[in-house]
Amino acid sequence: MNAILQDTDNDFVSYALRAMIEWQSTPPPTDIIYIHGTADAMILPDKVSPTHWVNGGKHIMVYSRAAEVSRLIAQHVT
Repeated sequence: MNAILQDTDNDFVSYALRAMIEWQSTPPPTDIIYIHGTADAMILPDKVSPTHWVNGGKHIMVYSRAAEVSRLIAQHVT
């Protein structure tokens, strides 16, 4: 995380932190597909309730495990 912050523009970091602090959350729709990795170090797995878990999936699994994520999405798309 430190390396990411060091390589990121200060104005963007300020904006992102402010956006997170001021975010007004609303309940999510009930018909969404929420795919989350069990090894995500950015959004910790014990803090979320996804509809599908990807065992060993990390924060960038949409790239590193694209085929698996695509299969899960395809199961729900008509």
